[in-house]
Amino acid sequence: MSLDHPNLEKAIEKWWSINVKGTAMYRVAKKLRYVKDNIKKWNKEVLGDLFAANSKTQLELKEIQDKIQTSGYNEVSIKEENEKYHVLHMADMKHKVANRISKLRIGGIETRTNDEIGNEARNFFKSLLSADCGLDDHSQRALLDTIPSIINDVQNKALVAIPSEEEVMKSIFSFDGNKAPGPNGFPLFFFQAFWNILKSDVVKGVQYFFGAKIILKELNATFLVLIPKCPGVDSMDKFRSISLCNSFYKIISKVVTGRLLLILLSIISPQQSSFVLGRQILDSIITIHENIHSLVESKKQGFLMKLDLSKAYDHVDWSFLGKGLLLGISPSSSFKACSHQQFVDDAILMGTYSIKEASTMKNLLKTYNSASGQTINWEKSFIFFFNTPEDRQIRMARILGCQIGKPPSIYLGLPMGTKPMELFWNSLVDRFSRKLASWKGTLLSQAGKIQLLKYSLQSLPIYALSLFKIPGKFANAIEKIQKAFL
Repeated sequence: MSLDHPNLEKAIEKWWSINVKGTAMYRVAKKLRYVKDNIKKWNKEVLGDLFAANSKTQLELKEIQDKIQTSGYNEVSIKEENEKYHVLHMADMKHKVANRISKLRIGGIETRTNDEIGNEARNFFKSLLSADCGLDDHSQRALLDTIPSIINDVQNKALVAIPSEEEVMKSIFSFDGNKAPGPNGFPLFFFQAFWNILKSDVVKGVQYFFGAKIILKELNATFLVLIPKCPGVDSMDKFRSISLCNSFYKIISKVVTGRLLLILLSIISPQQSSFVLGRQILDSIITIHENIHSLVESKKQGFLMKLDLSKAYDHVDWSFLGKGLLLGISPSSSFKACSHQQFVDDAILMGTYSIKEASTMKNLLKTYNSASGQTINWEKSFIFFFNTPEDRQIRMARILGCQIGKPPSIYLGLPMGTKPMELFWNSLVDRFSRKLASWKGTLLSQAGKIQLLKYSLQSLPIYALSLFKIPGKFANAIEKIQKAFL
């Protein structure tokens, strides 16, 4: 679809003006479907078949290349062009292979058939995203009773109020219109470019959602793109899912987000270093380092526990979120031995050694699990001890049901509680080198190489250097890699 075509706006206005009966949201869904069907026909009739045009262009390009090779063109230049084409082609093939799910291990048996892989993916996400009907109502009430009521009636009414046309328009135009579209194929620039035509129906559709508290499946459909967390993955839990939502869903979410931003500071605890403007990831890391330093210097028997939350935002029950928001783990007033720190779903518990408090902590986390549906993977959770005898470490770890960790450990990408070891700096240099290798410097101009080094590559060590001083030999190694690339 070409937005520059002089007749497109009139065509969109004609298609959108069809008479559709039903709710405001239903009318939006049906009009989008009608416009989509007509745009497909219009593209072929007015702009021509793009696939046929692409094939024709490729044939013409091949003819030009053949003429160049037979007209005495510089052989060195031809060789260079062929090498560049080969490198680009191989990089494209490598990218496709790396992103293709060619095999999965299901029940301990490896399978490579598309049907079985598809069924496994479908069953995995159906189980992951389904509501857990086995939640404990008693645990929910007990937990929610400990959370103070922070939002007043005025704020609550503002959160659920019917949005105005101005609020909806502001949300739409705050987006980058070129972001990937969802299943219905309409990117947000479509709503921005033809806002004068669409606004009446779109605004009423969004207002209908706030009044009726429902959204049609057609507008709520989402593509899940699976990104492997590491090379050679063979199970669904080793993929990171990225959601490509329909634009109408994004518009509603943006309106809600804009309202929440006004109260986030009051409802999110200071221990959560994310979500609130002005809080940074380094806040959590510095707090953890200060707590560890305090424990070590005081010679007190203490611990630090890293919790592994399984698919944090997929497992939380929506009915629990509707009843109240857990603003970080808030133990009872008698539970004074433990503190905590969070960045999004990365949670750390810290405290002094106490068997009684360990049992209280375990029961508290079990109550949270039963109430919210959020599960903690105890096999991947670790507890680190300081100034504590080994027999006491084992006893407390058994009560909590997690493994005893050995420093150094990585938290939010940086070594925790100690200066970076040589292994950490080596891995950083390796990342530097691998990043350059994937860029294929032969395809870039000198200016392009400098820009990539300046704005992309040099940002890699900045995060670590915000807290630690890099040893000279590793700084020299990074500088040497950059010079070789240039």
